[in-house]
Amino acid sequence: MAAGRTRTGRFDHATGRRRGRPWVVLGIGAALALAACVPGQGEGTEDPATETASQAEGPAELVIWTDPNRQVGFEMYQDENPEVDLQIETLPDDIESRLQLANQAGEGWPDMIVVKTQQMAAFADAPYEFSADISPYVPEDLLGEFSPAILDLCTDGDALYCINNDLSPLVLWYDKDLMEEFGYELPTTWEEFEALGLQLAEEHPGYIMGHIATMQYLPVSRCPMAQVVGDMSLQVDLEDPNCTRVFEMIDNMLAAGALSPMSPNDPEFIADYAANRHLLMSVQPLHRGQYGFINAYEWPEGSVGIAPPLRWEDEDEVHNYYGGGVAYAVSRHSEHLEAAAELAAWMATGPYQTAPETPTFPAYRPAQDNWIENHTDMFYVEDGELGDVVEASESQLSPYWDELNVGSIRSSYAQAVEPGLRQGESIFDLVPAWQELIVNEAQAAGWTVEEG
Repeated sequence: MAAGRTRTGRFDHATGRRRGRPWVVLGIGAALALAACVPGQGEGTEDPATETASQAEGPAELVIWTDPNRQVGFEMYQDENPEVDLQIETLPDDIESRLQLANQAGEGWPDMIVVKTQQMAAFADAPYEFSADISPYVPEDLLGEFSPAILDLCTDGDALYCINNDLSPLVLWYDKDLMEEFGYELPTTWEEFEALGLQLAEEHPGYIMGHIATMQYLPVSRCPMAQVVGDMSLQVDLEDPNCTRVFEMIDNMLAAGALSPMSPNDPEFIADYAANRHLLMSVQPLHRGQYGFINAYEWPEGSVGIAPPLRWEDEDEVHNYYGGGVAYAVSRHSEHLEAAAELAAWMATGPYQTAPETPTFPAYRPAQDNWIENHTDMFYVEDGELGDVVEASESQLSPYWDELNVGSIRSSYAQAVEPGLRQGESIFDLVPAWQELIVNEAQAAGWTVEEG
């Protein structure tokens, strides 16, 4: 365990079992309207990994579908383990259809996939039926060294369907040089964030405080977008005050020109605001410091400031949100389950996690101090040290983020809200259609929905 940190156990000590979580899969327009997509909820739910392929003897040959960012880790493993033959392939954009085609053909599955943690719920169940339970091959004490609750996204009871690579809570990124030039102080509350944005828009037109292309501001306000309240029961209430205070902030800042409706990855956003350093600050996940501000925006190291997550003025606690991360899932069709599971555990806990070139913050706690040391000179911290900011952002994750697969409704926000914001519409005018979309998809998936 990383020195100087207190870890809350993620095991149920009364039963000795790992705690799972309900998975809410609202696949907009996709064939995910199945109660079986939610392990442990509803009747007729089957164990998604009761059948696995016959195991082969001899040296393992493993096909890996990975994003480019993790490829260096697999290459490190190959160098250290030449007896294992890794065939490393780029994760296909159409992974869902590729897996279904493999199911139909009875062949063509990879032995492992690397995908966003929020997607993992779908791959364990119909129509994909991909992920295997790898708990027999991964020691319990190893899993106990992960950040609290993070593996709950990969578990159902005693079954383990994936292993998390990284943790990416929201933090406040800012331009250290601009803050000094303009003479501004860092906000600590959302109200101060809004006020500074309006001041910035008035005093320095053309400079902004971030983007609103995703719904990341809502979980930190505990807005009940689709909150699990019981067995196959959801509450959806976008008129709740915890939602409307966010909508008011967004409308005010958009109208003043202090926020952009574009994604921070859009080439236009990068050209208009980020690369020319007209971006004063932005609430983004932890991994975006190196990926976004240094690599994509090309800000010099040391000019990228990082500050703890914000709270609401009338609340004593921060309710932070987990904004990113990937996980490793092993195929139940693999003929080398043990070797694939050992590879997944190595990627999540081994030397790759402590290498200087690894940009993401490890979910495995013993590797976290190494990441902090490797990135200390990269980012500027006004008060304290980088480890203090990371600890604050990680330790203050709201339980709400663990109750709902928030990532599963991002597509509905992009469909119902984002286009209107780009056209200059008020978010209040767009929210009713968004709520209707969430409710319809949840009901189609077998959920009872309580509105208001």
